[in-house]
Amino acid sequence: MHINTDCYNEYGISCWTKEDCAQLRQDLPAVYAQPEGSQQFWESVPLKWCQANYQVRLRECQKEDIVEIDSYQELLQIRQK
Repeated sequence: MHINTDCYNEYGISCWTKEDCAQLRQDLPAVYAQPEGSQQFWESVPLKWCQANYQVRLRECQKEDIVEIDSYQELLQIRQK
């Protein structure tokens, strides 16, 4: 089995402009109406299916940049640091 290491993993929050959201409102139903569209994650719409409609920027991060927060109490602890 070959594991592809020349790629990015998606972590965290994605931020979209008002214009992007308006475009997503058009593109999501159009993609999901296609035979295989309903099996797609929403993120694949701007990143794969309708790339020409968006200007996506990525910020590379390291494993140590990522902290999993599973509760409100954990969030409060992180904020205090």
